[in-house]
Amino acid sequence: MSKLIMGSLLALLTVFPVSAQKAPHAGAAHNQSAAASDVPTPPSDAEIGELLSKASEYVDTYKQTFKNAKASLDAATTPGFYESGMTLSEQASSVIAAIRKNGPTAVALVSLLTILDDMSLNAAKASSATMLVAISQDKSNRDNPAMQNFLNLAQAGKNCYDISELLFHATLRLITSEETMLRTLLDNQKRP
Repeated sequence: MSKLIMGSLLALLTVFPVSAQKAPHAGAAHNQSAAASDVPTPPSDAEIGELLSKASEYVDTYKQTFKNAKASLDAATTPGFYESGMTLSEQASSVIAAIRKNGPTAVALVSLLTILDDMSLNAAKASSATMLVAISQDKSNRDNPAMQNFLNLAQAGKNCYDISELLFHATLRLITSEETMLRTLLDNQKRP
């Protein structure tokens, strides 16, 4: 989680000074229409909608994967992965529903990114624990699905990581656009 936040902050600190330098600061030659052309394009509602649909699909798959792997997770020496998977799935679904209802905001999208990051980490740890269960089980017994659960949990975590990467870029565009518009507005108010 801290890696995601640090990366976001670093990207924001890198992007905003550049966009602030591009915003008109002085001179009558720069009018509001010129300032508007400097504003980065935020992600469209359709783009966010597609990303949310894919995120919702991955969250549903994640939840089902954890349900299918419950027996293997229960056999793991480290408890709690199943419960965390269910809780995180519900949180992600709630945030996605709120974004669809209220529209995308930076706070809502960052909240979703945080949950998806936690889901990815939980799945990676659950996958490792399930692999240990699979190694300890009788491989000749076809009724031991731990190895398949290991693979499915790893894929569920990768899916969360992949969609969060796409949402991350859209979120940065949204934040950059809003910050640039705000800076432009403030600069225009400062002018005589």
